[in-house]
Amino acid sequence: MKRSIVFILNAAMSVLLGIAAVYMLSFLNMVPRSMQVDLPHYMYPDIMPASGTRAYDAEKARERLKLKFRRQLTEMGIIEEEKPEPYVPTPRAEAGSRLTPYGYKHFAEPFGLSLAGQGYLVPGTGEEKDRFYCPGPDGSWYVYDAGSGELTKAPEDASFIPCSYEDIITFRVSRDPSAPVSSDLEEILAESAPAQDLGKLAKAAAECFGTKRMTGADFASLLQYRAAGLFLGFKDKTQSEQQGMAYYLSGDSRDNITQVIYNTHHAEFHEKSAKLGAEVISSAVSDEFYTFDAKTGTVGKISFWPGEADKGLRETKVGTLPEGHKDAPTVGLMGKKLCAVFAGGSSVQMMDLGSGQVSGLPKLSLEEGSFESASFVFGTDRLVLFYTTAKAPGELKVSELLYSDLED
Repeated sequence: MKRSIVFILNAAMSVLLGIAAVYMLSFLNMVPRSMQVDLPHYMYPDIMPASGTRAYDAEKARERLKLKFRRQLTEMGIIEEEKPEPYVPTPRAEAGSRLTPYGYKHFAEPFGLSLAGQGYLVPGTGEEKDRFYCPGPDGSWYVYDAGSGELTKAPEDASFIPCSYEDIITFRVSRDPSAPVSSDLEEILAESAPAQDLGKLAKAAAECFGTKRMTGADFASLLQYRAAGLFLGFKDKTQSEQQGMAYYLSGDSRDNITQVIYNTHHAEFHEKSAKLGAEVISSAVSDEFYTFDAKTGTVGKISFWPGEADKGLRETKVGTLPEGHKDAPTVGLMGKKLCAVFAGGSSVQMMDLGSGQVSGLPKLSLEEGSFESASFVFGTDRLVLFYTTAKAPGELKVSELLYSDLED
């Protein structure tokens, strides 16, 4: 009797061990050989692995096993295959992932490089020509259509400058730094007042040289301050230096300039500030700025000394305007040439900011009479001059010069 019981128990144990062996071999067949030493750890993550495998690797292994087991069940028809819906980014998500102003090639458009000019342009698309806007002597805004050559009174909201960001968002900003900012993308920004602390915004902009991105409201505020001539833009070509830089003016008379430096490697900020001895008349051209001293008529160039040490400003004289010119010239690119243009008497002249040489622009000069006011706007292919004369100070007129007509 005893032998019979032992035989039955042995037979039962053999069957159970056989079944366990089949299941174990099947399971091991699913597990990579490199994992089989630490199999208990992958099945029970609280057990430390024998080979020192990291918990991260164990978690990834469990995920792979889960996916493989689910795929096998799907192939057997036990469960249905999951078909996730394709991801379609919303305008908000797309814009939020691309708001990197330092990489926005046309950040200065439609303002141009000059802080002195009051007009702006809306760049043309396709066969359309640029449209140029400028305030007139009566306080209304006027628009010059470069395609038709017509000068007409602009709508009342023309004082709000449209700034398109890579065709995703259009912000509308004003040259008044306290004016409201609006956007055509309500999810990002409906209408709000610009931020009050330009220093914090400059830091947020400099951080974009690293991994950070800006919100639509912050970006619109920067555009607002750029239109008002307070935010001066970014330094170019900083990726190899692992630095991001932004510049802005402060003080009641805008006589302080600050450089915000963000070290992308150490995630640290450094700031440099300096007192200005002349009026800044341009936004950042690389990491340099052009200045004008009305007392002497001198056009200069300033920049901060390189490195993190605060040594003040490097100042270089570019040239001097002819005697009698006391208004700040307008800085811009005439084709590929960086220059400053100005009007006085009946003549319009240009200073080459590379050599400091002054030359006349007879195609924009008056045949008779003298200028009462003059405002320049640099376009894509032409320079447009809005002006009034001493004989008719209440009548706004327009003249243009194609870059292709300039002599080499």
